[in-house]
Amino acid sequence: LILLDINLPDENGLMLTRALRERSTVGIILVTGRSDRIDRIVGLEMGADDYVTKPLELRELVVRVKNLLWRIDLARQAQP
Repeated sequence: LILLDINLPDENGLMLTRALRERSTVGIILVTGRSDRIDRIVGLEMGADDYVTKPLELRELVVRVKNLLWRIDLARQAQP
């Protein structure tokens, strides 16, 4: 599971999300200060599984992480 900020110092987090998704089924949650509706939509279109804006409630993030890990585990169990 990867928690990724869109605003990275040396790289565009959205492009990194797309590159990761092209190569992997790893879970990706974008955790960022960008709360615009378009940013959320683009982040999900690039392959993120979830999008959380800062400041965030830690308990909410923990629940989102657990839910994503549960879905990833179910998908792996369903593979032949």
